Amino acid sequence: MAKRITVRGRRRNHLPLRLNLMFFVVFLLFAILIFRLGVVQIVNGEKISREVQKTEMTASKYEVPRGKIYDRDGRLLVDTISKYSIVYRRAQSTKVDERIEIAQRLAAIIDLPKKDWKVTERDIKDFWVATNTEESDRRYQAAVKKKYPSTEAQSKLSIAEQDQIRLDAITKKDIDYDDKTMEVIAIKHNMEVGYALDPQLVKLGASAKEMAIIDENLEDLKGVSVEPFYERSYPYEGTLRNIFGKYSKIPAEQQAEFKAKGYSLNDRVGTSFLEQQYEDLLRGKPAYDVYETFNGEPVGDPKREEGESGKDLVLTVDAEYNKKVDQIMQQAIKMGRGMGSRYLKEGYAVVMNPQTGEILAMSGQKLDPSTGKFTDVAINNVLTSLQIGSTIKGATVAMGLQEGVIRQNEVINDAPITIGGTKKASYVNMGPITDLTALERSSNVYMFNIAMRMAKYPSNGIAGASVDAAAAIMQN
Repeated sequence: MAKRITVRGRRRNHLPLRLNLMFFVVFLLFAILIFRLGVVQIVNGEKISREVQKTEMTASKYEVPRGKIYDRDGRLLVDTISKYSIVYRRAQSTKVDERIEIAQRLAAIIDLPKKDWKVTERDIKDFWVATNTEESDRRYQAAVKKKYPSTEAQSKLSIAEQDQIRLDAITKKDIDYDDKTMEVIAIKHNMEVGYALDPQLVKLGASAKEMAIIDENLEDLKGVSVEPFYERSYPYEGTLRNIFGKYSKIPAEQQAEFKAKGYSLNDRVGTSFLEQQYEDLLRGKPAYDVYETFNGEPVGDPKREEGESGKDLVLTVDAEYNKKVDQIMQQAIKMGRGMGSRYLKEGYAVVMNPQTGEILAMSGQKLDPSTGKFTDVAINNVLTSLQIGSTIKGATVAMGLQEGVIRQNEVINDAPITIGGTKKASYVNMGPITDLTALERSSNVYMFNIAMRMAKYPSNGIAGASVDAAAAIMQN
């Protein structure tokens, strides 16, 4: 009995020790957990919060067709045509060396004409820095120490000052690149014009071969795609061409204005005349792909927000009539030069509906004597101060009829007259003519008579003769 009691007592003495050990382990685990939570919330809380905030919604823009321009009868004056082009959209996290690699791959696929190389010296130097980082750093350190021996002065250099020192250390020999490398730099420049995820036009109008190769290598060309890009075309060629205005990239001096309206820096807009005046209507509403991004990289599939094509514009002009007026102006200029007027090189005409004030035609033609070719300068009717010349004669006859100093079809003899001791005449003596003939043949004498009658200026022989007297002369 005593042995059994002793054995049981020993077993009971072991139980509290095991429980205490277990409680200690549990306490230790909870202590570690609480410590880790403290580290996460207190020490790394701000950093983690910033990481969470890196998730954001980003929109990628797609162009829509711009509105067209028609004449009063529905004839197409300005069209919008689609050209499949090479476009690049860079992620916010894409590094310079990655963009250079893509530019090099694209250069091996596409042919970017030299006329489309919009490369600056800064672009070339930036490329050299990106492809020669160690040498650039070495030169930078040497230049900084030489110019700013003091460590304190070096620490106060701004980012812009540091960049300038780095660029100044590059020699002309360093950036004497061949055409193959310059094409890579030009492509890289086009890839970096606007904001991240916005379409950057690399090449307008890709060939079928270029599009096929790019489509086969999309996995190695991250951010590259082939998309429709819209351009303007003009079915009536030169007619009213400069009245329509230009459609191009946003000018540097207007970037802030358009950015405030929600445009991207690489958007194209109307920059003059009708294209600019009706930009809000012609532009339409761009389409967007809305991405959720994390650290600048898209996550998942985008949500498409459909756009809306631009509104069309209908003008009061008649395109065919305007074309005929252009031809008449060209013939008149040629005729004038044929009559010895070597100064006659341009002419202008505006045709209006007198009842409504609508512009039916607006013509401006300028001759280049060296080539014999005409240029459409219709916009000069609006922008340029011109001497009206004989076009005032129509108003002179209208004023004479309104004031009653002449009657319709009244005959006046076109012959030289003397006014204030000065002899006045038309370019040729026309003889007895009516008001319509005076306008048709541009009689100066007929207009002089109207002005003299309105001013009650004394007549001079036949020039001031009455209708009856002039009619008698015609009969004789």
